[in-house]
Order: sequence, then structure tokens, then C-alpha cells
Amino acid sequence: MKRLAGLVIVAVITTLILLFFTNPGLLDKVWIWMVGLAGYVLILFEKGFQSLAQLFEVKGADPPQPTQEVAPSSDENTRSKIEKIENRISLIEKQLMEAKKPGKSA
Repeated sequence: MKRLAGLVIVAVITTLILLFFTNPGLLDKVWIWMVGLAGYVLILFEKGFQSLAQLFEVKGADPPQPTQEVAPSSDENTRSKIEKIENRISLIEKQLMEAKKPGKSA
């Protein structure tokens, strides 16, 4: 029975190949269906992989937490950084306003 199924599959594939060689215009109509089928097959494999991963997932275990602690920044350090950024923004605004003045070429 396995041999018969194999022969039928080979016969169908051979017939399709001959059909596409004798009538290549048919392939233009069929290729979009083949691409769509490939997309569904990829989604099927992805869902299967995800379900297998969930089967082997360890339940109840917390993910490892990072051991490094970030040092809190002082308020003055933060304020100085904000002031620097505000100064840069105002400088950029002035340069843009000067560039937009009529009579100046960029």
C-alpha cells in the first residue's frame, strides 16, 4: 500500500510539472496560491513550535533577575543634565530661526 501511495504522488507531481511546461501561463495564475499556502505552512510550523515550547516550559520558576543595581542619580546631577539639554535646544532654535529669515540662502 505504501508503494501505491508513493507511485500516485510521483505521478501527480510529474503530471503537474508537465502541465506547467506545456502551459506556462497557468503558472501565473497559480503562483499566488502557492505563496499563500507556503505562508500558512510557515504559520503552522510556528504555532507548533510555540506549543511544543510551552509543553517543555518549567512552570513556577521566576526568570532570573539582573544582579546589578543602578545607582540612583542625585537631583543636582539630573538638573544639570536637564539644563544642558535645554541650552542645546534653545541654541538649535536660534539657528533655525536665523536660517528661516528671508534673504538668507541655505
